[in-house]
Amino acid sequence: MRWAEARVIFVVRRAEHGVRLRVEDDGPGMTRAQSESALARGVRLDTSAAGSGLGLAIVEDLMALYGGELTLDRAPLGGLAADVWLPASPVSAQLEKSG
Repeated sequence: MRWAEARVIFVVRRAEHGVRLRVEDDGPGMTRAQSESALARGVRLDTSAAGSGLGLAIVEDLMALYGGELTLDRAPLGGLAADVWLPASPVSAQLEKSG
């Protein structure tokens, strides 16, 4: 099997009473509707490889559990951009949500 070369960028920075992790790639990306359905348990958009369709749903559940947030968007590279924000503490998560 021959693997295609892909570009992936990881950025981690302190932000808004916590930390933000952004992962971008140069793949085909997703439409807004695909991004929403990709977060549902058992949904797989890429059927070319084996998988259960649980990865993004688990990440979203973990973000909710720890007071964080996951968002999916279009990356400047053309593919998917996944943004994860995690609060420095549960207290800062409450401060962030209350404004």
